[in-house]
Amino acid sequence: MITQTKIRRLAVAMWIGVVGSYTGRALADGPSVTWKAGDKVPEAKMLSIEGIPVSLRPPEGKLLLVLVEDFKLENATERTKAAITLYRRFHGKGLNAVCLSPGASESTVWRSAFRWQIPWPIVTAKADGEKPASQFAGLSVPASYVVDEQGKVVAVGLEGEKAHETIAKLLKLSLDALPMPEEPKARKEEDSRITFDAVIAQQALTDASTYAAAIGAAKERAAAEPCKDNLRQISIALTDYREEHNGELPKHLSDLYPTHLQDEKLLLCPRNPDMPEGFGDYADPKMKCSYLYEFAPEPRPRKEGQLKVYGDRVPVVRCLHHDRPMSLSYGGEIYFSDLGWENNEPEGQTLECKEARVRHQLRIIGSALAKYRRDKGDMPNELADLRPDYLKDESQLTCPVTNKAFNYRFSPEAGGGRQGRELKLQEAKDPNYGMYVPVIRVKGVWENGDVINLGYGGEIYRSPDRWEELFQ
Repeated sequence: MITQTKIRRLAVAMWIGVVGSYTGRALADGPSVTWKAGDKVPEAKMLSIEGIPVSLRPPEGKLLLVLVEDFKLENATERTKAAITLYRRFHGKGLNAVCLSPGASESTVWRSAFRWQIPWPIVTAKADGEKPASQFAGLSVPASYVVDEQGKVVAVGLEGEKAHETIAKLLKLSLDALPMPEEPKARKEEDSRITFDAVIAQQALTDASTYAAAIGAAKERAAAEPCKDNLRQISIALTDYREEHNGELPKHLSDLYPTHLQDEKLLLCPRNPDMPEGFGDYADPKMKCSYLYEFAPEPRPRKEGQLKVYGDRVPVVRCLHHDRPMSLSYGGEIYFSDLGWENNEPEGQTLECKEARVRHQLRIIGSALAKYRRDKGDMPNELADLRPDYLKDESQLTCPVTNKAFNYRFSPEAGGGRQGRELKLQEAKDPNYGMYVPVIRVKGVWENGDVINLGYGGEIYRSPDRWEELFQ
């Protein structure tokens, strides 16, 4: 049995310190600068290397761990591992994190981030070509700061057991109730190499669209496709269950079996059928399941709270058996992200916002199309063919935002006649993007012209007007 004393000894043993041994070196030439407790950090908004907006102001009631790091420095690996341990222990209770590394090359940052699966955004001087972190060039490195919601520095230079005690005190938590996570483990060198290659390819896509990162590069998508197909079918089953239970999600994924999900193997990731260690609160008590069900009884209250902050982008099911975690969202999207998915999402979303209402309708149509294809062996000529056997209400064929009938792209009337329809069916068999060939596209939701797509495989995704850009 691991006692609290052993846990604390482990913390000290593995923690060379979030700050480690100071080198006194600044991120750029000139005198080094350190923030002091009580200082206000700049209200800067920057972009991470993934193109994610980053602020140094945490949400209300949360803390932000600001790390200043150069990954080529001595002991950078030990500091990174220690910070990940701290983050894993307290993130679910209110601790977010960000790393400022303006002096590092992006290739160095990418390799470190994916080798150690760093779950927070990292800002470099070249993140968006405008040196968003240049104002922090004088900060001493390595360093660490804890910032509250007002932007005030409330702790500096945490290390060892004291770091855990300080964060627990600031969040008003008891350390005895928070077990120490396992020590972070590096990916195998060959896996890191594959992942890094995928990220470089993915970055080229991200230059064309900020949504390519969520869909993943071609190799990443191909490797995860068998698992993704499971998630597509789980998504349809969850949609049907919610329609029959006044919008409520099941208590466990096993509740979907056998009425809505007929094959037990769909609850097992083809890459690894075992539940990841350390996630007992998400385990299914009735059936073997390798997916994390985020709305299991224990985490459900917290997840329901997240729906009010992040809307329907909140994950319902997650798979951690890939280079990057893959999530099935409340709104029917399947996307890759880091472990701390919240770092990538804007707050202030609701289940009643325009895009959430559109996705809700598309999920229902996606489920109806899947059943039609299963029974008829083909796609319907018109969406109206889904009535009344597969769709209850005719209003479900109307976009709740534009109040216009959904444009069904597989209709012979949609363009190209019967030959155009056959061409789309051929596209749906393309191994690169077949499941993503849009069945329905909804414009007019976002001012920048982006589109919500219902793909042939039943999942929903956001894209530019030319959806093919995500797959080129």
